[in-house]
Amino acid sequence: QSIWGEEFEIESNVVDRHIRELRVKLGDSWRVPQFIETVAGQGYRFKEQDDQLRGAMRQHSPKLQFALEVHPEAVTAPIEALMQYGEDLLEAKRSRFDSYLIGVQHGTTPNIVERLIELLGGADRIWVATPLPEGGLVQLGDQLKPTTDCASQAKGIGVMYVNVSSSVP
Repeated sequence: QSIWGEEFEIESNVVDRHIRELRVKLGDSWRVPQFIETVAGQGYRFKEQDDQLRGAMRQHSPKLQFALEVHPEAVTAPIEALMQYGEDLLEAKRSRFDSYLIGVQHGTTPNIVERLIELLGGADRIWVATPLPEGGLVQLGDQLKPTTDCASQAKGIGVMYVNVSSSVP
């Protein structure tokens, strides 16, 4: 009122109108947004380029799945993970990955995985990377215990066996 005077009334949909105009200029749609998405109860935000890339790739290959390797530090020490790896788990959650893969040391798995479940809001998209047992391929069949390994995790967690020498840093 001090700027516009007593008679000026702010319309509650002024932001909505400007967003609508921006969407028209960008060729965007509120139903299937490419650039500006509505965040229920909060407002609007620009979508990340990664979302567009994933969308384009899924359009080409509908069965394609996207997974994010989560460093254990992103769960236990988020600030350090952000500084060291540029990894922000909560931002990654917003990016809607299909799965999250975490490799942890034996003995520390339950605490980290439980915290990851809390942060992501469920266990159904989490996979724990477990190192392959030592030995040749012939002995692997006898050494792998997927049922036991899955049972040792929270319900819904998947187990993935990885060759430690080929893991991604």
